[in-house]
Amino acid sequence: MTHDLSVRLRSHVRRLAEGSDGGYVVELEREQQRERITCDSVIIETGTFGQEPKVPGFADELADDIFQMHSMHYRHPADLPHGPVLVVGASYSGLDLAFELGADRKTTLVGPARGNIPFEWGSRVMRRAFPLIEFIFQHVLTRRTPMGRKVFNSLRHHGSPQLRVKAHHLEERGIEWLQEHITGVSEDDLPQLVNGRTFDVASIVWATGFKHDYSWIALPLPVEDGWPVEYRGVVEELPGLFFLGLAFQYAFSSGEMSGVGRDAAYLADRIVQHNRAHLLAA
Repeated sequence: MTHDLSVRLRSHVRRLAEGSDGGYVVELEREQQRERITCDSVIIETGTFGQEPKVPGFADELADDIFQMHSMHYRHPADLPHGPVLVVGASYSGLDLAFELGADRKTTLVGPARGNIPFEWGSRVMRRAFPLIEFIFQHVLTRRTPMGRKVFNSLRHHGSPQLRVKAHHLEERGIEWLQEHITGVSEDDLPQLVNGRTFDVASIVWATGFKHDYSWIALPLPVEDGWPVEYRGVVEELPGLFFLGLAFQYAFSSGEMSGVGRDAAYLADRIVQHNRAHLLAA
């Protein structure tokens, strides 16, 4: 109770709109009861990569006897029927899932590589190199540097580099990794590469990421390629509206414990500045 904050538990935000005094109105629902909260500033913290699973539109055209699951719903290999499995998407989750599934069934991974942190996770070399890696994640790979902006685009739109599971781990387990895209459905309703190769599998796991859903925000929120237009979490077009916890909000480390604190401190300063300006203008 240090700050005596007013907390609403078990509540869903149904709508965010502009208030009559230039601030914002947040509409909450809790146990079928509605509540309206007015405020000068809003921080949106609804997730790093999004909440809605992304699955290609042609997934509905695949054969009915192919079991399909998004990585969001995967918990255990037993979730899938017996038989060959195709994992689509080669970022963190795709590599991890393919490695686990490949222990007891024929598994194929499809998706371009998204880079590689060149150390074995948990190794002595990794432990010794970790301070340098953290420094690079914090201060080199930022939205202010050319290298950082390149990684920013790749991370937000294509996924994260290899970390725990590497290509050689998949190879040792007999998993085929095709660094291509599934582009459609064949005449016999099977997943197909651009070169015509198809996959007769019992199941598909779509490790194809997520998308943000901002339909509840009744404001002219600028969005490009599925992401809010912001810099370090500040939406310049909507004074008083902020984001926290986005992937690469400022640096690669924004998605880690070592970076989110800096992002939060920066926003706290900007919110104080905004509230002072709002009070002066009132």
